Amino acid sequence: MTPEVLPGPTGAKLPTEIPAGAETIVRLAKEDLGKRLRVSVDSITVVAVIGQEFSTDAFYCRTTKGRVAKDESPAVISGVSILLSASGRRYEYHANDQMAVFCRSSP
Repeated sequence: MTPEVLPGPTGAKLPTEIPAGAETIVRLAKEDLGKRLRVSVDSITVVAVIGQEFSTDAFYCRTTKGRVAKDESPAVISGVSILLSASGRRYEYHANDQMAVFCRSSP
């Protein structure tokens, strides 16, 4: 499966502060990315942490943005999108207070 590409910068300022209570899950996402890339966690920066409500399919990255509007999943998962940067690329995770799910990377 080919990962979806995240949109490039649009000029909008993304929230860079980590919301209270999300520090642990952001650390876990950074550790996971460090293992995937075989790089130090210190070389990974947090681009944004954005609070969201996801359908189950969207949380587990099983849908595209075009399908989100058509997703009829009744379950809602409250969490955050975590955007990380390492080695000149961006990486997206979806997370709640129990887990972080790797979704995609972009150049």
